[in-house]
Amino acid sequence: YCTRIVANASLALGEEAIAAQLIADAEALAAAIHRKFFVSSSSGYLDTRQTHLTMPLISGAVPAEHADGVWAALRKEIMETQAAHYDTGLHGTYFMTKLLTDTSFGFGGGDDMLYAMATVATYPVTHRTIKESLCRHHTNVC
Repeated sequence: YCTRIVANASLALGEEAIAAQLIADAEALAAAIHRKFFVSSSSGYLDTRQTHLTMPLISGAVPAEHADGVWAALRKEIMETQAAHYDTGLHGTYFMTKLLTDTSFGFGGGDDMLYAMATVATYPVTHRTIKESLCRHHTNVC
């Protein structure tokens, strides 16, 4: 992910040779990650935890022929296994949110999953925590 960003910056600065090397490095790393960690029976990486599906997708480690299966595994993990709860940790949450919504790198299309996670009513819950905090400090919003 980061190597691809630096490659894009290098291209923007006119450093084509540096960009080409960074892209080659990113592709080699992506292929190695896929070979080492992909589990074809579950379309996951290591397992089907949200972060373990998100990071290969956002980093470009998932080959095109497996992308739909990994996306389906992520949808199942979010909507069914975790019942629309986050299971990503601090860094995983950032990257999963970016993956589900940001179309600038060809991601996005997961707004429905993000909405479900933001509005789930069972513990642990994001919207209830925010609402309770607002109610303690601003009774006019409750």
